[in-house]
Amino acid sequence: MNATNAATTARPAEAGEREFIRLENLGKTYYTLREPVEALSGVTLTIRQREMIMVMGPSGSGKTTFLHLLGALDRPTAGSYLLEGVDMTRLSDTQLSRVRNRHFGFVFQSYNLFPELTAVENVEVPMIYGGVPRRQRRERAVQLLQQLGLGHRLKHRPSELSGGEQQRVAIARALANGPTLLLADEPTGNLPTGQGEAIMQILRDLNEHGMTIVVVTHNPEVARYGRRLILLRDGRVVGDHDVASASSVDAILRQVMADTAGVAPGPVPAQEGEAV
Repeated sequence: MNATNAATTARPAEAGEREFIRLENLGKTYYTLREPVEALSGVTLTIRQREMIMVMGPSGSGKTTFLHLLGALDRPTAGSYLLEGVDMTRLSDTQLSRVRNRHFGFVFQSYNLFPELTAVENVEVPMIYGGVPRRQRRERAVQLLQQLGLGHRLKHRPSELSGGEQQRVAIARALANGPTLLLADEPTGNLPTGQGEAIMQILRDLNEHGMTIVVVTHNPEVARYGRRLILLRDGRVVGDHDVASASSVDAILRQVMADTAGVAPGPVPAQEGEAV
């Protein structure tokens, strides 16, 4: 499988990329009949272009809420969200819909494919909303599926595809309009280990060729594919780490578990090039 040509740019990720997203004291409170529920509070951070970020935290920590706010699927109730200098909190619903269609690609745990449509028709859907002419969207959809190793599955419906193949169709659909940000919510959660690893390798390839990616996961094996790890707990950011390798992700997570349990962590493995 070769996903590299599916990215919108062709330059590897580098340190020092310009600021893409800035969040300042971002929060989300859901108002229920009983009492307000604070799902996210005081989130302040920046995301630079071509980063690959993993977001982790226990159930109920605010991971999905965070992703939905980033993707403009929901509106914050506090704070500001600047996307390339534009305050997303001031946009109308119509403007937000336009931004979602042009700038964001979404990959979900359950694939969210239309069961009655073929693989190529599913990939065409966001381009229909984007006003892409029929011939161009068909050519684009076929190209994306071929690049993701599904050239032989163009006319298959989701029920005729494996879980890994369905998720590749979902990734192709997410890339259809050439997004600047790819958001993935537990993209390997329903997949066997081998298929999950293949999906994460596709996402890494896309990132290495310029795509900015944010992945929500509970799986440390998935988190190893990132270069930055954001930790959430009780709706707040409790950790934000640049990571150089899989072993550094393991060390960070071991420290978090030790802090939570109130015990001393085990030894941290030496990073490549460090003295042991």
